[in-house]
Amino acid sequence: MIPLSRAALEALRRQRATQSADKLRSAELYEHTRFVFADELGGCVSPMAATSAYARIAVKAKLSSTRLHDLRHTAATTMLQAGTDVVTTAGVLGHSTPTTTLGVYAHVLRESKRKATDRLGEVFDAIALKKSRSS
Repeated sequence: MIPLSRAALEALRRQRATQSADKLRSAELYEHTRFVFADELGGCVSPMAATSAYARIAVKAKLSSTRLHDLRHTAATTMLQAGTDVVTTAGVLGHSTPTTTLGVYAHVLRESKRKATDRLGEVFDAIALKKSRSS
C-alpha cells in the first residue's frame, strides 16, 4: 500500500472523474483498463509522457528544474528536514532499506543534526537564564 496525502487522494478522485467522462465520450472505443492514468481511450500512458508533461509545466512555471525525478528528491528532503525518521522516509520512497535513503540524503541529516543541537543549546541557555534570574 502506498500512503497518500489528502490532497493526492483528492487529485486521484478528480482523475477518476475525468476518466469517467472520457469513457462516456468514447463509448465502445474506450479500452477498459485499470490504469490510474490513461489516455483518452483508456490506453497506457508511457512514463516518458509524464516526464515530458512535467517538463512543459516546469518551463511555464519558471521552475529551476525540469526533471520529474527532482520532485522525488524534494519530497525526501522535505520529509527529512521536517523531522520524519529515516525508516519512514525510506518506506515512502520505496527504498528497500533505510541505508539506501541514508546514502542519498546523509547531507540533509547532517544539517538537521546541526539545527537540532542548536535548538538544544537554546533550551539550555533559556534554562540557565531562568536560573540566574531566580537566584
